[in-house]
Amino acid sequence: MAGKTSEVEALLERYPDKRLPYGAAAEVAREVGVSRQLVFTVANRLGYERESRAPVRKCRQCNRSTRVQTGICARCSPRKPQYIEVKCAGCDVMVRRLKSALNSQRASRGYTGKIFHSRECAAAYYKGVPLAERSAN
Repeated sequence: MAGKTSEVEALLERYPDKRLPYGAAAEVAREVGVSRQLVFTVANRLGYERESRAPVRKCRQCNRSTRVQTGICARCSPRKPQYIEVKCAGCDVMVRRLKSALNSQRASRGYTGKIFHSRECAAAYYKGVPLAERSAN
């Protein structure tokens, strides 16, 4: 394998700035007949940096790097959390919940479809206490 490693090292000399562009490892691997992983291993040992395929986007307001295509990072985003009014399954009190929390709850394993405004209300509901005897906390 030492012969293949030296061939990889020789081909990596094409990149004197010590930066390995996206796709270069696959190209070198094909020419030598080794895996891309071996090319990356040799490149890391020689101190090469890997360039990513996606360009780094910067936030238009604070200049932080962001992955969002809108050009504005999460900290600078003007979006407000969305709340939904839902009725408590135990006592019919209207409760405000985050839409995202309801969506994640719906995706969880033990989801029953019922939303309660407190643990006490949920406990009374599942114990079978009539609605008239429950107090709206």
